Amino acid sequence: MRVVTSIFSVEKHPLHRKYFPIFYNRHVKYWLSVIVSAFFLTGCGPDIQNKEAVKEGIVDHLKTRTDIDLSHMDVDVSSVSFREGEADATAVFKPKGSNEPGGSMSIGYTLEQKSGKWVVKGRKTGTAPAQGSHP
Repeated sequence: MRVVTSIFSVEKHPLHRKYFPIFYNRHVKYWLSVIVSAFFLTGCGPDIQNKEAVKEGIVDHLKTRTDIDLSHMDVDVSSVSFREGEADATAVFKPKGSNEPGGSMSIGYTLEQKSGKWVVKGRKTGTAPAQGSHP
């Protein structure tokens, strides 16, 4: 009884021996490009779990309000805590260029993640003036 070898066996097919590296490289290149593309597509989303992204969301929210002029104040995010799809942040507002202690106030915000950005969901109740400011 004769043992049947694979039709792709290099030893049994002289023509295949000649073209085997070409076909092999095509398959390796194809699968390698598929794997690398999948890796980059899943891993290249924007990382928005940082203070700067939260600050951008708060500033975007404040720009929609007509009673606030952001050109006269500095906005900073003093603390952020992230949950699943949400963030709690404390924003500190002070007059532009001011370094006076007591010249700032803080407001707490709850933000939610929408379309790769932070969007203000609401303000926290019971926010206090920033430390060192007058009541």
